[in-house]
Amino acid sequence: MAKTPGFKQDRTIGDILASGRKPKLEPNTGWVNIGVSEEAEIPFEGYWANGGDEAPVGFYLSHNGEVRLRGDASGYLDGTDLIIFVLPEEARPEFDTIFVTPVLNFGLPTGSIDLSGIRFRSFQS
Repeated sequence: MAKTPGFKQDRTIGDILASGRKPKLEPNTGWVNIGVSEEAEIPFEGYWANGGDEAPVGFYLSHNGEVRLRGDASGYLDGTDLIIFVLPEEARPEFDTIFVTPVLNFGLPTGSIDLSGIRFRSFQS
């Protein structure tokens, strides 16, 4: 690679362009599991439980206020127990929010809901 006199750069143009395109990942505070097996966990509401062999239902709150959910929750889908769990205040959106999620293993009155696509900004006063 030829260098311009006085220009102290050991990277190619392709390296410089590629580094500018990489998204910056914010560090996160760690996943918080939903359930009843650990003291620090948030409990499920009603008859909800972890529903899959994948990662347990949980959330994380990044340092920049982004909240992500994961896991499959299984429970009753008959409209009586619509609340799966309640997030702590610092991880809630500013307003009541409805998220559209896939329903897995649907068989009334039970089924599983995939929470892994839910992301939002938390409201921090």
